[in-house]
Amino acid sequence: MQADYHYTEIVRAYADYMIEHGRDGYGKVHSPLFVTGMDRRTGKRISPPFPHVKRKPFVPGLERDRECRPSDRNYGNADPLDQLALLQLLHQLSKATGEPRYAQEADETASWWMANTQTEIGLFPWGTHTYWDVAKDGGGGTFEFNRPWPFWKLNPDVLQRYARGLWDHYVADKQTGDFNRHAHSNRHGPGRGMEFPWPGASMIATWNEAYLANPNPEYKRAIATILNRWESLRDPETGRMAPCTSYQEWVWYQGYMYAANILDDAAELMKSKDPELAAKMRDYGRQNDAEFLTRAEQRLDVKRIGLVMSYRRDNGQYNTERPDILGGPWQDRKHYAEKALLLYGRAKRTGSQAVRERYHQAVLDTAEVYMSINPEVQWAVWGANMSDAIELMFAAYDLTGNAAYLHRAEHLSRLCVDLFLDDASPLPKITSHDDFYEIERVTGKSTDAWMLDLLELGRRLAILDGKDRCTARIATSSNMMELSKVPLSGMSAAGWQGDLERGLAESRAGIWDCTGSSRRAASVALAYGKDGERSLFLSRRKEAFGSADGLPVNRLELIASDFINKIPTLGEAMPFNGPYRRRFSGKHQEVSTATYGGFKDVLSKAGLLLANRGAKAARVTVKATLHDTWHDKETKDYQLSLGPGERALVACAAPENRFIRRLDLTSDAADAVKLEQFAFVMTPRSRLFVAGTERGQDDLGN
Repeated sequence: MQADYHYTEIVRAYADYMIEHGRDGYGKVHSPLFVTGMDRRTGKRISPPFPHVKRKPFVPGLERDRECRPSDRNYGNADPLDQLALLQLLHQLSKATGEPRYAQEADETASWWMANTQTEIGLFPWGTHTYWDVAKDGGGGTFEFNRPWPFWKLNPDVLQRYARGLWDHYVADKQTGDFNRHAHSNRHGPGRGMEFPWPGASMIATWNEAYLANPNPEYKRAIATILNRWESLRDPETGRMAPCTSYQEWVWYQGYMYAANILDDAAELMKSKDPELAAKMRDYGRQNDAEFLTRAEQRLDVKRIGLVMSYRRDNGQYNTERPDILGGPWQDRKHYAEKALLLYGRAKRTGSQAVRERYHQAVLDTAEVYMSINPEVQWAVWGANMSDAIELMFAAYDLTGNAAYLHRAEHLSRLCVDLFLDDASPLPKITSHDDFYEIERVTGKSTDAWMLDLLELGRRLAILDGKDRCTARIATSSNMMELSKVPLSGMSAAGWQGDLERGLAESRAGIWDCTGSSRRAASVALAYGKDGERSLFLSRRKEAFGSADGLPVNRLELIASDFINKIPTLGEAMPFNGPYRRRFSGKHQEVSTATYGGFKDVLSKAGLLLANRGAKAARVTVKATLHDTWHDKETKDYQLSLGPGERALVACAAPENRFIRRLDLTSDAADAVKLEQFAFVMTPRSRLFVAGTERGQDDLGN
């Protein structure tokens, strides 16, 4: 049995600890600001030099020295713009518990910041690359304004000064709109040529809010100037936009989506005051969506290639020598869930049915990958990645109403608790391999964002019908009697029976009697292993499981997940991760020296006992989708004919460098053919060969 996870109490413990121990008690002036980095055992602010998070393979066969860049870190100080998840969590916790004190603590922090840290030129020492030094009671330096600030209503006068400061000191040329995403927070010094979408959209959202409170026409001029600047970077023939002057050869659709979602929300507020300007803001996203839609079939091949959001402006192709463009399901800052959520945001805001349908398809395709692939726990897992995966499950549920996505969200949430928390402290770790608390955030989410998702998960599960709230956990059998009595299709009979028998003997296999229950279940977890402590998670995109006489195979899909059998310590994982051969640069990329430890089980073989209950012969096809942790690589079809009353076993096997991620069953006899038993063999991930690496090794648990 899984332990109970009391999500609200987990979040409350984090909030209470931060309120009591995580405040600015340093320097001469003590304030209600929260510090961004703490020792999880002492509760004290961490100070340089900091440990670095550990790298992992970036794409198959390659690795990158991905650690925290020093210029991205807050060094244990304060920055509420990077700590928005914590402030929002406090507000949501008040709603969940009915205790207003949590929201009051967040507002006290935001209010103090706005009243005490604004510089002489109207800006703040916040955002990427700078911070407020709680020991020195001051801050300043290069900052990057990457996201809107939602607390302006607590101090409207400060909003006006900040809005003017952005226009006067963040934009280098008020005629052309030329600006640089980096500027100095406490002296005039704007740069040029890096008109990135996300800082520009955050500026526009700020001017928009300032104008609604104080209709100064200069704010409207500022908005239009930045929009015109971006428009000037568009290719008049192809419609493709360059992200900024310094990178004119690239299209960065991911950044455009982030900006467009901000602009569309701002336009919704502006439309009653200035419909023409609101339409201009919306047009930014509409044009980019329309151009990207022409590339969607090549760029949104999620399962086979990945979500490609950056490509060449001149020919629409991505540079195959830049594999970091592709990322992977769990690659930090390149993970697919973040991109899919941006697509979902565009789909919610667009007026184009074509955009909406195609993006929804990509969202569900991406969600299916996360239904199958857990994070690779031998490398550092980031909370931001987990948060995006959980929220992707929420989006998929909203699109389909299939509770299996919420079951997967709960699985990922429980995994977060196990990865990032322990008995030593209620503070979440920055990564699964780094035992300290630090808020690290650039353009994406902060490392504690998954805590906010716990509250949302609890809310969503509470409103489900009781029968839909949990994955159905099913005990499997080791009795091969029925399987040995029927003809075999696929693998050789000797090979199949031997592999299954060995798997059962080694507690790596199981047999599910699909006729054993008529209870409908959105997802099932087939128990295997010693005392049934491991499980094979099966889900479907639309339908539920459950039939008293077996599962109808007509359009039956079985989406199978790998299983994390152990969360290793860094010491246990390091032997597989390869040597650190270069000093950290944040850019270097080389052939991976990593091998897989046996911390995951994957589905290597599956046997499907089929029965034709109809009066006519039936043709059945079983399609196995073969995966390699990153992408679907190929499919293999198994076909057979079943006469009336006949039964047969279809035995599917993955080659040594693949595993089975999905099985699709179709028949020309409607619902006459039933799946009566499902047998499976799980294999440690380490036993599969991976291109570019040596054969992996088993960890001590296997």
